[in-house]
Amino acid sequence: EKALGMLKEAVPQGKPHQDHFYELGMAKLKTGDAAGAIESFEASLVIKPAKAESRYGIGQAYLKLGEREKGKMALERFRDVEKMNKEFKDQQNAFISNWQEGLVKEREGDVAGAVQAFEAALAAKEGDIGTHLFLWMVRRDLDDPIAAARSRSTAQHLMQTEGVSFDNLVLSISRRLSKRGFNDKAVAVLNEVLEKDPGHLPIRRQLIRVYERMGKAQERDEQIAILRDYSLQ
Repeated sequence: EKALGMLKEAVPQGKPHQDHFYELGMAKLKTGDAAGAIESFEASLVIKPAKAESRYGIGQAYLKLGEREKGKMALERFRDVEKMNKEFKDQQNAFISNWQEGLVKEREGDVAGAVQAFEAALAAKEGDIGTHLFLWMVRRDLDDPIAAARSRSTAQHLMQTEGVSFDNLVLSISRRLSKRGFNDKAVAVLNEVLEKDPGHLPIRRQLIRVYERMGKAQERDEQIAILRDYSLQ
């Protein structure tokens, strides 16, 4: 009852969030307000349709109301959504695993193995622009101009479709790489922009951060000096 009172106050005052409505639904369910619980669980699903717990709560609430058929249908939907969520998580895990394997193999000099791993990553997440960019860079180094051009064309098409600029894509990818310890690759990706646009200050700032993480003081200081020169222009 105390939790219910606090949640009733918190939900209208705060920014709407699926977990607020879910917890409010659970509090209503446990205090005998099954109809009110359904209303709160449904509000949670409006924000996040994939929240399986809310669908389970709806099923339990209908059963408490004695509406067994609706309860059964809601629980079946819960199982479907839970299965979809698991499949999505498995797909994400496969993507990350192959993505990292490609970077490791590239670092070790196994370029063919890197291509294979990146292609396996794309099988799990076809639209990942960064992985298409990696494939372009690797195939370019393999002196495979046709395959490299195909990878570059795919990456450019995805960037255009999603409204993402090349420099913003590189900034995002470099952060992801650095976060997972692939700082050397982050440097290589950032330099793809700097080769064409040496005065791109956000890219240089990111490069300074990466060199800082790598403990490369000389390289960091060189970039700081270049950044200072461009800032004065």
